[in-house]
Amino acid sequence: MPTLDRRPGPNLRRIPPRYLSNRLAGMILDLIPPDQPVVVPVDDTAVQHKGKRVYGKGRHHDAVRSTHSHVGWVWGHRWVVLAVNVKFPFAARPWALPVLCALYRPEEWNRAEHRRHKTPIRLTMQMVASLIHWFPRRKFILVGDGGYASHELARFC
Repeated sequence: MPTLDRRPGPNLRRIPPRYLSNRLAGMILDLIPPDQPVVVPVDDTAVQHKGKRVYGKGRHHDAVRSTHSHVGWVWGHRWVVLAVNVKFPFAARPWALPVLCALYRPEEWNRAEHRRHKTPIRLTMQMVASLIHWFPRRKFILVGDGGYASHELARFC
């Protein structure tokens, strides 16, 4: 039977994920000069999870498995991921380093648990609002594919 580690030091189980995201984003933004705007790509990804007891699982459109004539679906989670583009001297292209993510829950799950449904656009707005709140002196450029082309997100930005 495993024993708990009783040594003094930070207990990682008690650190809130938003705090870790804040610290990670701060370390990444230190790599970008303060006078340059920060390019922030956003995208969602479907991750397949099988099983009857997987929390938050739903049927999501999977662009990788889809073609013009066939629509691919996956049962599992759909994560909305916000990253920060960083240009490293050893790479030809900038790298997108993820700093925040949010689980998109299907509308029927939210209805069953009496929660307000949040679309991927709403989740993106919350994550961008966190970045703006944490780093008020930085300028951000949000980049996304056609799934994030909405008037609501444009007005928010």
